[in-house]
Amino acid sequence: MTDFSTIPELAAAKAVIFDCDGVLIESWASTMYYFNHVRRAVGLGPMDAELEEYCFIHTIDESLAHMVPPELLDRAMAAKLPMPFDGMIPLIELQPGIIGFLESLRRAGKLLAVDTNGGEEQYEILRANDLLDRFDLIVTADDVARGKPSPDGPRLILDHFALTPEEALFVGDSIMDQGAADATGIPFWAYRNPALSARRHIDDYASLLG
Repeated sequence: MTDFSTIPELAAAKAVIFDCDGVLIESWASTMYYFNHVRRAVGLGPMDAELEEYCFIHTIDESLAHMVPPELLDRAMAAKLPMPFDGMIPLIELQPGIIGFLESLRRAGKLLAVDTNGGEEQYEILRANDLLDRFDLIVTADDVARGKPSPDGPRLILDHFALTPEEALFVGDSIMDQGAADATGIPFWAYRNPALSARRHIDDYASLLG
C-alpha cells in the first residue's frame, strides 16, 4: 500500500475531491465537440479561443448564455439535450496515472468524490471511462444552486461525509476549482496549472505513488 504519510495534505485528508474535466479525464476535444454541436443547431459557427476557454470551466447553462446571442438562447437551451455521446466519448482520454492513484487512495481508506460544473451527463462520461464506481459521491451542477467557484458543491460533499474542511483535499485545474476550495476552506492542489495558488502543484499522478 502506498504510504501517504510524507504528503501532509493527503495524510490529513479523509476525503479527496476531484474536479472531472481536465483532472480525471482529458476532455477538451469532447467539450468543444458538444458546444459546437449546439451552436450548429442554432445556426452559429465554431467557437473562438475565448469561448472555448470559458465553456471548458463553466456550467452548460452559463456557457450557453455566454456564447449564444439572447435571441437564440431559447433554441440553444432546447438543443442542449440529448447529448451527442457517440461523438463525444471517443474523444475522451483518462489522465495518465489516474486509475492507479484512485486505487491507492481507496486502499489507504480515503473517501472519494467528484465536484464538477458539468451536469448529469457526467455520469455517462464517467461510466464510459471506468470511473463511475470508483467514487463514493458525485456532485454535478444539477445538484447545487450554484456551480463552482461557489462553495455549494464542496459543502454538500463535506456535509455528506460529516467532515470538516481540514479533513478533505480538493484537486482541480482551474480558477473555478481553486475558488470553490478556498471559499470552503479545503486545502487545494493544482493539477497541471502553475498559474493557480495551491498547497501543491502536480503534473502527474504517478509521482505521488513513490
